[in-house]
Amino acid sequence: VGDNGYVVNLNWEIPVGNNYILTTDTDMNNQNFGDNNPLLKRTTDGLPNFPYNLDGIVEINEGYYNSGDSPGFSTDYYYYFYNWEINNDWNIGGISCYSEPTEVNVIIEDNTEIKENFISENILNTFPNPTENDLNIIVDVDMKNVKLSLFDHVGKLIKELSWLSIQKGEQKTINVSDLSPGMYLINFKNTEHNLNTSFTISK
Repeated sequence: VGDNGYVVNLNWEIPVGNNYILTTDTDMNNQNFGDNNPLLKRTTDGLPNFPYNLDGIVEINEGYYNSGDSPGFSTDYYYYFYNWEINNDWNIGGISCYSEPTEVNVIIEDNTEIKENFISENILNTFPNPTENDLNIIVDVDMKNVKLSLFDHVGKLIKELSWLSIQKGEQKTINVSDLSPGMYLINFKNTEHNLNTSFTISK
């Protein structure tokens, strides 16, 4: 309609990929317009300059036509849209996060600058380490309302346990025989303490 036409906001989030085909519904076009095509503007013969590149994110290589019995592709026509605009709020082609942030635990070994933030063995002891079945844990402080969280090497929560109290030097035992071999992180936490250590399962 008119020289400038309309701006159509498609609100698409298109996964990365190749060989997408953009077309319209022929039945709906015939119902609404009495024609296979939706009567939107297009270029005339031989004017398109393919490939049409949009900000290095999308590349249009040819036009698709549907003339009833003989649909196909051609570089002679640029169908329907002249001025594509991409809203790159999702930072396509860069760093994107489509899910809610997830807290993970990171174990850093052999780094003296961060060593002070990692609980030493005389405060939170685990044995045997490595283990195959049971893991014994002794905490060298009194703790109340304790929550134990067990994470794998990528920070995924595996198990949670809780106790009303743990006395200094008291031994707790957890069975880890159902876990795969690898390194794991233990976090003991209450309102006063946040203790971490690691152990290894070998089978």
